[in-house]
Amino acid sequence: MSAPRLADALGSADLVPMDVAAAYATFANAGLYMQPYLLEQVATADGETLETHLPQARKAMDAPVAYVLPHMLEGVIDPGPGHDPHGP
Repeated sequence: MSAPRLADALGSADLVPMDVAAAYATFANAGLYMQPYLLEQVATADGETLETHLPQARKAMDAPVAYVLPHMLEGVIDPGPGHDPHGP
């Protein structure tokens, strides 16, 4: 068994920036999570398609939740607990 990672309690995690962006994009996609990918299509120099990426999507949350969540995140910063009372 591995040693406990105490930083996890503070919100630390091993995340790849593309995965974080895909998670936030779920809000804009009305709760639909799209699996990130790097290549749309692989083709030869002659233009022959060898492989084409097929999008993989799944419903991660209901659309109303996806709409409200970003507003909740903003509310923590301005004028919520994360707001600097002394200004910028």
